[in-house]
Amino acid sequence: MIIPRGPSTWHHLISWNTKTDELDRGAWIKGRIFEEKCDWSSDGKLFLYFVFKEGPNKLTLRNTWTVLSPPSWFKALALWPDGNTYHGGSRFMVLKCFGTFEKTVLH
Repeated sequence: MIIPRGPSTWHHLISWNTKTDELDRGAWIKGRIFEEKCDWSSDGKLFLYFVFKEGPNKLTLRNTWTVLSPPSWFKALALWPDGNTYHGGSRFMVLKCFGTFEKTVLH
């Protein structure tokens, strides 16, 4: 997975098949993706990311989330509001089981 930033506050998801050296250009999102708080499943079918989308109220529960989505797309299969940029994000521990940085393990 490649997550280039730019222009400005836009991020783009690109899947990279290292066996065939092919790129699959996915979705764009206007917001800040925190790459260090992202992870993808070992089978490559799920992507966890943390996003901040600035709104009129600055930091609220409505503009920072940890999100589970298919790779190359910012389509939320599930999301958890975080409320600030100090927490949030997640890591897969085993396939389809992950823990967030501030919450208990989710199955």
